Amino acid sequence: MPQDAARSLGQQLASGWESLKKAPRGVLLLTAVLVALYAPVVAEAAKIWVTDDNQAHGVFIFPISLFLLWMLRREIRAARPEPAPIGIWLLGFGLLIQTAAWLLGIKWFPMLSLIPVIAGAVLALHGKNLWRVVAFPVCFLFFAAPLPDIVILPLSTQVQNQSTTGSVLFMSSLGYPLIQTGNRIDTPAISVEVAEVCSGFKKLTALVAFAFLYGYVFNVSLWKRAVLVLAAYPIALVANIIRICALIFIGSAWGQHALEGAHDWAELSVLVVSFGMFVLLGRILGCRELRFAL
Repeated sequence: MPQDAARSLGQQLASGWESLKKAPRGVLLLTAVLVALYAPVVAEAAKIWVTDDNQAHGVFIFPISLFLLWMLRREIRAARPEPAPIGIWLLGFGLLIQTAAWLLGIKWFPMLSLIPVIAGAVLALHGKNLWRVVAFPVCFLFFAAPLPDIVILPLSTQVQNQSTTGSVLFMSSLGYPLIQTGNRIDTPAISVEVAEVCSGFKKLTALVAFAFLYGYVFNVSLWKRAVLVLAAYPIALVANIIRICALIFIGSAWGQHALEGAHDWAELSVLVVSFGMFVLLGRILGCRELRFAL
């Protein structure tokens, strides 16, 4: 009996969806409803992107996804329509997650629910052929979701501790007299505090997102894409160690004032260096042929 009821409900939903697809105004109405529903979610996430350095990469995710869709415009136009009824259920599941998470005040899941909602709409309105084309740009929106503290804090602390210890080991091997107390490094001339905001975690999150993007835009095998993603952590760690070592060198040579003046420039420079290291690794792995024609 329950199976018959579920089958009947599925048939009714499918029938209603077919009617909606045949009415352009209905599709536009659905689009308007989804935009209105997710506008507050994106606005809430945007506040976090511009105030939390660990989440700052989120500002670039939507523009990148839209750019990828534009680059895929020929494949999108060529995709043959084969609507899949499972998309209706996926759309409903995503909306259920969004509603529950929004009511419960969970900041991570409302944005994540956008992925099954878009996937469900694409599958139901057009089908699997189009979804195969747009799957990555849509799933890339995962990185726009503000990470919860339960994820950020342990990883940030780990990168922070390893960056401090690595910097002390390297500079001590060069003859610098250093004393490490937790995440504080003391020299005869200056003290360097590896604070949480300077832990290197924001480089890690940005590099992981870049790793997925970099592996996607080039025609490389799956294992090479996996190597790129796995390399994000050591590259972020090494880049942060380089930054801390540079600050110790500058502070020891020219004093605390020079150290403070170099702090922001060091952060920016090492971010560029870390992405440069990543691109170099990509070249070694054979990332040369772009997926799409420019």
